[in-house]
Amino acid sequence: HVQGTHTMTVSRNGTVYFSSSDSVRKMDTNARVTTFVGRDRYPGYALGAGTSASFTKPQTLVLDESDEHAPVLYVYMRFCIRKIHLNSLLVEEFTGDCTYRCNATVYSECDGGPLSGPPPYSRFVGAYEEYSLKMDYTNKKLILSNIAGTDRGPFCTIRSIDLATGYVTTLY
Repeated sequence: HVQGTHTMTVSRNGTVYFSSSDSVRKMDTNARVTTFVGRDRYPGYALGAGTSASFTKPQTLVLDESDEHAPVLYVYMRFCIRKIHLNSLLVEEFTGDCTYRCNATVYSECDGGPLSGPPPYSRFVGAYEEYSLKMDYTNKKLILSNIAGTDRGPFCTIRSIDLATGYVTTLY
């Protein structure tokens, strides 16, 4: 039984990775589903390997197979992006801080080094909020977009995260 699936991505070999409640699961080409990082109904922010790591509602996933010997799965959770090394199942914080909230009214005020937090949660959250995380292989960056409906109307933020440094830049 899978609860609260938010997003999924598929590897070159056909393995499907997806978020479910407070974990990240995978389904192999024989349709076997396993939880390999985090644990459903045990939210948290612990780093570590496999099920000793914890997540709180992972929202979007991106698979980076550019280095076939060291594939990485990036997981976005509201205020941070985590990096899962698929060979070891080690979970580390890539950029942001899962407990961080930048209260600036202009997103670029929250830009900066690897721990500045992409993107800050809006003070004006309304009826919906949607995130998308994509890989820009050409420029070696993650692109994160945030679209939300607010009491002041819809807004959109697009941010770029450098894969080498984790540096966050607001593009729009």
